[in-house]
Amino acid sequence: YIDYLKQGEFKDYFNDEVKFGIAHELVNKGIGTPGDVGNLIDFICRSFFAGDQLSYGTNLQIFDGEVSSIREFMNGDTFASIMSQLKSIQEYYNSLGWTLYTQPYTWHTSRFDSKTGKRVNVAGETDMIAVDQDGGIHIIDFKTSKKSFTRKSGGKTDLEKIDPGYRTSWIGFYSEQQTMYKLMMQDNSLEFNIKSVELLPFSVKWKKDGDSFILNKVTNEPKNKSIQIDFSDDVENRFTKEINIDEFK
Repeated sequence: YIDYLKQGEFKDYFNDEVKFGIAHELVNKGIGTPGDVGNLIDFICRSFFAGDQLSYGTNLQIFDGEVSSIREFMNGDTFASIMSQLKSIQEYYNSLGWTLYTQPYTWHTSRFDSKTGKRVNVAGETDMIAVDQDGGIHIIDFKTSKKSFTRKSGGKTDLEKIDPGYRTSWIGFYSEQQTMYKLMMQDNSLEFNIKSVELLPFSVKWKKDGDSFILNKVTNEPKNKSIQIDFSDDVENRFTKEINIDEFK
């Protein structure tokens, strides 16, 4: 799966091999990159919501198969702050009546790209799935960024502004990315009623530490909640499930 997603150039989310860079955070090499910081937060979130017992000394194996301890990447106060925030977030989801599922699952599908006239294979792994009391599904994606998810300047947050060198904002990219997850899940089961996609965002402050990194601060923004984002109509209209006669010309 990872080898498949490593194909292609991620400077263009619409490249031929991998659409939208669905796992662009996973292709970084070595410890001490933004992707590694995100992977650490993903591990802690998944473990917590799965009910695993986490402690400051918990060992993890997420960086090239090497066994590390959480204490290597943050001090005790930072870890305690993360755990306190996750408990509040869990209470928020409980108040909604949502059941959370964190088991890793790789979704995949094949769709016709009306822009290029080619059929493309797409794969990706969801961070967490929530099922509400009516059976509706909510896709929850853990996101980390040095930028703020809530602080505004000029009427927009940092993630709502167009990123220099890219065609869209990071929120726009997240919308496209998560819409692809929606299409993959729907193609795997017609019974899935996907109601929303949520970002569980964490603003992080970290610094390089030799070949590794140290987390100084992790803040859930907005406090104790996730952010609902819109699905992308452009993505749904561009990638169709129907067989297109142009494929056979």
